[in-house]
Amino acid sequence: MKTEPQTGELNLFWKKKADNKYKLRFESKDKRNSYRLKALRSEKLCIYLNSKAFEISNISAGGVAFFSSEFSIGDFYDFELPLPDTKANYVKGKIEIAGFENGLTRAKFIEIDENDKERIHKFVFEKQIKYLRKSKQNKKQSDNLF
Repeated sequence: MKTEPQTGELNLFWKKKADNKYKLRFESKDKRNSYRLKALRSEKLCIYLNSKAFEISNISAGGVAFFSSEFSIGDFYDFELPLPDTKANYVKGKIEIAGFENGLTRAKFIEIDENDKERIHKFVFEKQIKYLRKSKQNKKQSDNLF
């Protein structure tokens, strides 16, 4: 029960600062349980399996889809994933090939450090913010033409 201050009393309060400046809530039927970022062709992103590069179609902290059809479902591979524009140059771990769809290989991260998983979350989120800002800016520019 909230009470108002009596005469002569002060009503002082401070807002507690959130530890994370980004708050995002989403509902999805996506099996990854993580937000998925579709890679732009202009910003080519690759995953390295056994030192061979594969172009990424989309990525989340739960897994990745990349262009290839040379793997088998259930196979495990060590990977390196460069994360451009981040303090961590890359993350490492192990993936399991989960399936194939329209020329894409879908894989889930199975052995990955929690800090690296968080780096991927942050990378995906920051890229999404960048894309949204850019599309909003482009929309404003096109609206100003009319």
